[in-house]
Amino acid sequence: MAQCPICEENTVEPVLELRNIPVYCNALYRTAGEARAAPRGDLTLGFCAACGHGVNLSFDPGLMDYKVNYENSLHYSQTFQRYAKALVSHLARRYRLQGKTVLEIGSGRGDFLRLFCGLAKCKGIGFDPSLDKIEGNGSANNPLFLPESFRKDHLPGPVDLVICRHVLEHVAEPSLFVREIASAVGEESSAAGYFEVPSLEWIVERGAVWDLIYEHPQYFSLGSLRRLFERWGYATERLEREYGGQYLAIEVIFGEGLRGEARSLPATIQVSQVRSFAAGAQEVLSRWRSVLRPMLASGTAVAIWGIGSKAISFLNLLELGEEPLWLVDQNPRKVGKYAAGTGLRIHSPEELRSFGPEVVLVANSLYLGEIRGSLSDMGLKPQLLSIL
Repeated sequence: MAQCPICEENTVEPVLELRNIPVYCNALYRTAGEARAAPRGDLTLGFCAACGHGVNLSFDPGLMDYKVNYENSLHYSQTFQRYAKALVSHLARRYRLQGKTVLEIGSGRGDFLRLFCGLAKCKGIGFDPSLDKIEGNGSANNPLFLPESFRKDHLPGPVDLVICRHVLEHVAEPSLFVREIASAVGEESSAAGYFEVPSLEWIVERGAVWDLIYEHPQYFSLGSLRRLFERWGYATERLEREYGGQYLAIEVIFGEGLRGEARSLPATIQVSQVRSFAAGAQEVLSRWRSVLRPMLASGTAVAIWGIGSKAISFLNLLELGEEPLWLVDQNPRKVGKYAAGTGLRIHSPEELRSFGPEVVLVANSLYLGEIRGSLSDMGLKPQLLSIL
């Protein structure tokens, strides 16, 4: 058995293998040919029975380069906007951030940090390697964005809150990463941290094979996420499942507790559950193939709405790409680009009027109501099927 990157026990058992999947689900390509030639890798899901952590045992960090045309913003969705605003309101009140400084690691194009600073009336600094250039000056109305991975020696000053959303699952060595953040904010600091990751519990409960993607070497459960921080003595303020149970959210205080004191925390997900999920993965794939292939072969007009990691993984695992299938997304940065692996073009919602879909696959059930409303506003009433 392999060693767990969280608890360091040699208790990681391989349970599921997905071969030849796109390395990047959120990369955008200029042509269909480039998209079909996108780099691929294998995913071997391992599970640690000691702490309840999942890990891709086949992950090669040398394949990752976030300077590609990477786009994963959800801020064009009203559903996500409501969630983001509620999160900002909670964190701003809890940590009294008005006039203070927030650091976001993995800020993407800056949508969330700009929203945060505007609503919380605080200053902001964002790091993200997918950015093209330095932007802003760090003020409440104009956060500073640095086009690089987080480096503590490039942090311009003290911070009061660290935000790190959907980054930890991309990190090959999460313990080193967390300790570097703590070192950057200072050993005596009372700065807080907010970290958000996909939930392994949700993946297993829902049979969400599509949520296993190469970009994620780590799959956190509530137990393994808490252990990551508490084994180094960082006090947990809050640990919950969020966003319909799909995300895990943890708030911690850096600079408190005893460094290096490992705590025995029970796993919140059992190996039997993960084995059952893995055993059912091929059945899930077969069921969806049996649904979609006859539809597409008969000429049914099928679209899939929401071209993020779930949809890209879904299409590639089902080996859909040659079929007359429309991809749709509200994010204008994605429209006109081509999806990894499949080479299918991404269309705007407005373009659906000319396509006239009979069936629309919804990549995430949280957006069903919003998508139904958008289709209705365009005078379209296709059958909606959620893939999760």
